[in-house]
Formats: sequence, structure tokens, C-alpha cells
Amino acid sequence: MIGNNRVDEALGQLLEITDKLKLIPEAVVTSIRNPEHFQITEDVDNFDYVYSLDDLTNLRGQSYRGQRKKIHRFRDQFADIYEVRDIDFSDPKTQERILETFAWWASDRGRTHEDVSNEHQAIRRLLSNSSKLHLTGSEIFINNKAAGFSIHEILNGEYTVCHFHKTILKFVGIDVFLTIYAAKELSQRGYKLENWEQDLGIAGLRELKLSYKPTKMLKKYQIQRM
Repeated sequence: MIGNNRVDEALGQLLEITDKLKLIPEAVVTSIRNPEHFQITEDVDNFDYVYSLDDLTNLRGQSYRGQRKKIHRFRDQFADIYEVRDIDFSDPKTQERILETFAWWASDRGRTHEDVSNEHQAIRRLLSNSSKLHLTGSEIFINNKAAGFSIHEILNGEYTVCHFHKTILKFVGIDVFLTIYAAKELSQRGYKLENWEQDLGIAGLRELKLSYKPTKMLKKYQIQRM
């Protein structure tokens, strides 16, 4: 972590080791005393999306009309056969089931093992270290078969991060339903903001995240020497 003291000196020392620094938060960039000494560019693909949980819970106005319709459609079609359960991260069977759902999600979207290997390793690490983290989450079941999950980490009294959110496409509306369900659960527990992390430049993911109307973006930057 660079911090916000002697930032220029720290950046200079780091840039003697590497040609480019990535994922530098805006707070660091605004603390640079002599920005003319560096080439600073916005790393748009790695901006974090931050949402108001109140907005996601209530879906007010025309801008959320599409989400409301998808939720109603999901409830109408699966009313008698869906169930949402809290995730017990300490249960090995639950952890195994989440990994199985992740594999189904990847297959459902035509992703190869190579396509999802990094993400698969990331979720395995998260689950194996769940006792050290302040995690909360939900699984959704269709006919008693897990068809999606949403996993969040609580960072402080009001801020949460969505690390993983996966659902099976054939259950129309399930993604929106689980997104809003998770937001309501977090809001009811007193949390105010949700960080959905970056879109990594994936066009479809960017379009989806923008459709939920983020209240702000946490900017990231790349820095090089001039």
C-alpha cells in the first residue's frame, strides 16, 4: 500500500522496479504533489461500481422498470419451486455445493476450464478462508437444486463488497431476483453501500452493472514515468 505520505517518492521508487503501476486508487493519485512527473491514465476497466442498497431494495422509478419486470416474471414462473437459504460457510458440504454450482454456471455460459480457472481458484481460496473473513451470502434453489449464489464481504459498519454472484441462465429472471434479494437482506441489516467491483472491460458485464445505476465509481489508475 502506497499510503498518502511522501507519495511521489514512493511512486518513484516503485517505478524503478517496474515500468507501470496498476490499480492505483484515486486517493493516491490526488495525493501526488507533482503529477507532471508521471504519466497517469484512468484504468476504466478496473473502476469499481458502488450502489446504494436503498436504491436496489426499492427499485424506484422508470430506470428500474426492467428489473421489476424480470423479478415479477421469475416469481410467477417459479413461485412454488424456488427457495433462498443463507450460506453456512463453515459447512464443507455447502462449500462443495457452491463449487458445483460455479461449474454449472461456467458450463451454462459455454466457458472452458481455462476461461474460468483463475476465478475458480479465487472462489476456492475465499471459501477455504471464510472463517477469517466477515462473509455473508445466499443460495437460491429451484426444485431443491442449487441454481445460484451471492457472496458478500462486510468491510465496515455500512459498506459491503460482492465478491461472487452466479446464477443459471435458463431460470429466466433468477439473476435479477437474487441480486435484489441480497440487497434487501443487506439493507435490512443496516448496510448502506455495495461495491460490485470492476467489469474488466467485458462489454456485457459493463452493460449489466450500469443498468443497476451505480451511485458512484471508485476510479483506478495506471502510472508510468514521463
